[in-house]
Amino acid sequence: MPKHPIKQFLNSSMTDNRASGELNKVNQQTTLTKITAEY
Repeated sequence: MPKHPIKQFLNSSMTDNRASGELNKVNQQTTLTKITAEY
């Protein structure tokens, strides 16, 4: 068992949020590329 499960949980959720934020950026860029490619 980790010594500070809550702290570890917070750290992991923060990392998850950062990763999903990066994913959202990539998704927005590809969507923009698709839109500009259509016009």
